[in-house]
Amino acid sequence: MPVVIVDDFRIERVETKRDKGWAHLQIDSHVRIAAEGADFKHKREKVRWELRRDASGWVAIAPAERAYVGRDAAVRALAAQLAEMAQSEAAAQHDETVIGQKARIANLLSALLER
Repeated sequence: MPVVIVDDFRIERVETKRDKGWAHLQIDSHVRIAAEGADFKHKREKVRWELRRDASGWVAIAPAERAYVGRDAAVRALAAQLAEMAQSEAAAQHDETVIGQKARIANLLSALLER
């Protein structure tokens, strides 16, 4: 599943009818991760998220074809993954696969932290 790392978003319009509705958002990102690798192009997309009301209030449901992650959460998760990999036995043995993975994560972190 592709992952969009969200820099910023804006709710443009909300439509509700009884316990359902739609939130129309504009999402800005400059890092997307998919099976083919990372894409570092700035993109602004307009998406529509479903809204549902339950006992605790309104819930926004992102489209199922991709995952959205805030930039700060992505930085924390990637930094933790990089630290864990650096402490692994494979890293101590200079495993080429681990070195490549660490390089890709470092590139992602660099792109996320430059803004």
